[in-house]
Amino acid sequence: MIVKILYYEISTELESKLRGKLLKEDELEAYYEAIKEKKKHQMKSVKILCIVMAVFFVILTIGAIIGGSSDIGASLFIIIGSLILMAGAGYLGWYLNVGKVAKRWNKLVKEYYPDLYLKYKL
Repeated sequence: MIVKILYYEISTELESKLRGKLLKEDELEAYYEAIKEKKKHQMKSVKILCIVMAVFFVILTIGAIIGGSSDIGASLFIIIGSLILMAGAGYLGWYLNVGKVAKRWNKLVKEYYPDLYLKYKL
């Protein structure tokens, strides 16, 4: 089975406009607001992902405790391993949905519009 991971990124058109300093401040602000709104919307998805993973982790932990496994080391290994995997999945979800675009936007604005960087930093 092939799984496709969807994420969004800054378009090549916008990136070339930023690199060529072709945007006026009002256009830059419009792009900034659009990306900021998308970031806000995507953060909702990331928060839901984190809540679902936290609930799953609590259920897993309760199951390991109630299960009464005689090998406490194995139970701790499974719980800690699951926590590490869920934290990694949460970070990956955040990075693909929010962090990558914000990092790229900030880098481009800082490099090509340094006087407006603080105003339009995500």
